Amino acid sequence: ETDIKRAYRKLALKYHPDKNPGDEAAADKFKQVSAAYECLSDESKRKLYDQYGKKGMEEGGGGFHDASDIFSMFFGGGRRDGAPPKPKDIVHELAVSLEDMYNGKSKKIAVSRDRLCTGCTGTGVKNGAKKNS
Repeated sequence: ETDIKRAYRKLALKYHPDKNPGDEAAADKFKQVSAAYECLSDESKRKLYDQYGKKGMEEGGGGFHDASDIFSMFFGGGRRDGAPPKPKDIVHELAVSLEDMYNGKSKKIAVSRDRLCTGCTGTGVKNGAKKNS
C-alpha cells in the first residue's frame, strides 16, 4: 500500500496540470494516474476492477466528485468508516535559516503531550478494578 501511494505521489507531481500548463497530454496522464490510484487504494474498488475491468469501474461508480476528495485522501479531511478520528495537529515554532530550508535540512524535536489512556480513561486503574487510596 505504501508503494502504491509513493508511486502515485511521484507520478501526480510529474504530470500535475500546474507543473505542465497547457500540456493536454500531461493533464490526461494525471487523470489516468489519479483514477488508477483511486482504484488501487480502495479494496472494494480494486475487487470491482479485478472482476469486471474498466467497464465495471465505469458502471459500478467511483470517481472523484469534488477536487477536495483527492486531497482529503492524502492530507486528511476524509476518513474511512471505523477509523479513529485524526488528532489535532501540534504546532511548534522553530527558528530555521533560509539556507537550511533551501537545502532541506531536517531537525528532530521531542514533544510531550497528555492523552487519555483508553484502558483506564485517565484514572490510572484498569476498568473494573478498585483504586487503593
